[in-house]
Amino acid sequence: MSRGRPQWSAADDQTLTALHGEGVSQHEAARRMDRSRSTVYRASARLGLTWDRAATQAAVAAKAVDNDATRKALESALLAEAQTTLAQLHQPAAYFALGGKGRGPVEHTAPEPTPIDKLRLMQTAGIAIDRALKIANHQRDTTATEDYPRVIFTGEGELQ
Repeated sequence: MSRGRPQWSAADDQTLTALHGEGVSQHEAARRMDRSRSTVYRASARLGLTWDRAATQAAVAAKAVDNDATRKALESALLAEAQTTLAQLHQPAAYFALGGKGRGPVEHTAPEPTPIDKLRLMQTAGIAIDRALKIANHQRDTTATEDYPRVIFTGEGELQ
């Protein structure tokens, strides 16, 4: 018994076969037919339809390259921000006081930031450096897995 969608019909078989012939992906066929991907997958298997995964694999590879470039840009931006923040440690710092009753705001320039402000600057730079290192380690970890063979434990005390 169906739970809200009509039963799969011969017309659905024809629609799926036509979409397959057009080169539509399985995911897109499910969307166009307003069916779940698992339903389309089962119908495809029953009809003997095979789906070319080359386009999907190419898109995944392209997205991975884009993500790598984005991570590199973020890593560089974080390191630049850390460098800018650390440079502020020994630069003159402007401070503002709202004054008191009847007086306006007062600006004061100190030769260096106060100790608490230096602490905050160090914390900010440290966080930026830490995040940049995590991005760099992620890059290294994802490329390292491709360089080494995988070891599989069979469960019978043997490694393959």
